Formats: sequence, structure tokens, C-alpha cells
Amino acid sequence: MKSDILFKVAAGVVLLGIGCKSENMDDLGKPKTLGTSSQYTVTTIAGGNNTEEQKDGIGKNAYFIGPNGIAVSAVSNNIYITDPIASSLRKIESDSIVTTIHYPENSLPALFAPGEIAVTNDGTITFSQNGDFRSSPSIISFKPGSSDHPISRELVDQGGLSADPQLNLVWAIDRARIQDNFFVYQIEPLKRLPLSLILKIDDVSLTIRFELIAACKDGVKYLMGRTYGPVNPVDEPQLYILDKNKVIKPATISYHFTDVTGITAKRDGSAIYVADNEFIKKIDLKKNTVEVIAGPNETYSDDRDGVGRDADVHAFKLAISKDESAIYFTEFYRSTKIRKITL
Repeated sequence: MKSDILFKVAAGVVLLGIGCKSENMDDLGKPKTLGTSSQYTVTTIAGGNNTEEQKDGIGKNAYFIGPNGIAVSAVSNNIYITDPIASSLRKIESDSIVTTIHYPENSLPALFAPGEIAVTNDGTITFSQNGDFRSSPSIISFKPGSSDHPISRELVDQGGLSADPQLNLVWAIDRARIQDNFFVYQIEPLKRLPLSLILKIDDVSLTIRFELIAACKDGVKYLMGRTYGPVNPVDEPQLYILDKNKVIKPATISYHFTDVTGITAKRDGSAIYVADNEFIKKIDLKKNTVEVIAGPNETYSDDRDGVGRDADVHAFKLAISKDESAIYFTEFYRSTKIRKITL
């Protein structure tokens, strides 16, 4: 089943607020949800309704079976997609030309159901996969066109991946709950062993599990996490900030989220975009506002393009464009399209 393989991250966020009420806050001290404007135009750039085969091509003549993870090169603006159902990696150039990325044959581990993906400025692709009977869950890096074999690192409970906007590094989440410290992994894609960073904790519960990460400039990162009981989450999820001093603490904006599956951010960290319960929401950290910019259409459930809430959107994973003028996204299980929304 398609839903057996896709990696839907069951996570959400609560952003904790401090400080005085401003004009952007409601009577409960929470950021106002703003209306959408005409700038948020949703268009389908590739893929169609055919879910039975994978085919390269241009725009809607290209087919995906189960697109999942998405990343955008900050150098070329090429878009990279994982398709776990087809066990393939795809690339989109010029917002339309879809090709399948060649993964070196006879490599171990074999390419099997890739999930999260990141691409560094030197063009190296890093992705996660759960593994099969031949291999363990791992994070794999390789450079398309290189004669070098892919480099694999075992990480049993891997979460989100995010490429560093300044350095050729990838940051990876270990979803295991905190014991005495919290671990985040710094990966140099062309080196085998990741560097595990033990982070200082400031007001963070020892039962937090982190799911997603968005790396910004100057060492700042945003992480999604929530508190778990023995099996299931027991309270509302939260957004945390990992600062340049490697101290992790709750963010300082108040807004409730329900089911965050994707995150991306402006490189200066001034705004975060999340896929929350299939909606795309913009968190402006400078203005202290939250804006729903697209989501499921209340009248038409047909994946239509359009402006803002007139479009029918079911967002899953997000990636910001090179010039930060658009968000590219994959959608939940029923859709095989790759779409973008202008900012």
C-alpha cells in the first residue's frame, strides 16, 4: 500500500509566547491569522493524475507514483524529489523538465523507498531511507555524475534533513527521545561518519522527540518537536530554536498547530513556512504573525490551481526556492503532482 511506505511525520507545533501584547496579537495574546492575498498563486509544475507508472517528460506529461521529500538547490534552483513508491530520485529543471536521477548500480545499500532529501551547494544529494531486508535504515549521500560510490551511514530513527545555506553540510534529526542530552547530526556528505552534537538544553523536557529541522544562516536552526508518553504524544507540539551557541530552547511566538509534516525557512530565519494539516502557513518571526496562505478548498476537492484559498492544496513537504520567491511542495497520498506557490 502506498500509505505503508510514505513517511508521514505525525508532528505539530505550538509556539510559546512571551512579552507584551502588540497590534498583531489577539485578546488571548496569540498572533492573528491573516487573510490571504493575490500574491499566493498556486500552479502545478509537473506530474499528473497517473499513479501507475513513472515517466520523465515536461510538466504534466511527466508522471510520479508517490512523490514525498522535496529539496531545492540554492545554486541552480533545480528541484529534487524522492519517490518512495517507485524507489527513485527525480529532478525538475526550469520548473518543468523532469528526469530520473541515476543512482549508481550495484551500490550498497541499494536505493529503496527514499524519504527525506537535502541538496548542498556543491550538488551532492543526501537522502534518508528506512532500508529493506538487505540494509538498515540509513542516510545516504552521493554526487550525480561522480564515479564515487554512495556513502551510507546508519541512523535507525532518522527524522528531517536540511542543507546548510552557507556550508556544504547537512543537518539531520535523530527522533529518539532525549535521555540525558539531545543529539543532532552534522553530516559532511562526502565523509562516512556523521558528527553528533550534544546540545545544551534550556527548559526542554527530557521526553521531547524532534521530527523536523530547517537550517538558516549563522548556525541558527528551527526544530519541530513534541512530548511523548510511553508510546504516543501526550501534549501539544512545539517549535524550538537551536541557536549559534548550540543551546536549544522553545521559540517565542504563540500559535497552535495540529499536524506539521513539512518545514522550510528563509535563510535569514525571518520567516518559517510549515505544512500543517495540509495547509501552508507562513510564520513571520519579525512581525509576530501567522498567515494561512493555501490549503484544502472547502468547496472543490479537485487539486485545482488558483490564488490562495481558491486553490485546492493538500501540502505535505515544502522547500523554498533559490531566490525565496516561491515554495515548492509535494502533497498527501492522493496527489502525484509537484506544485509551487508564489510568495
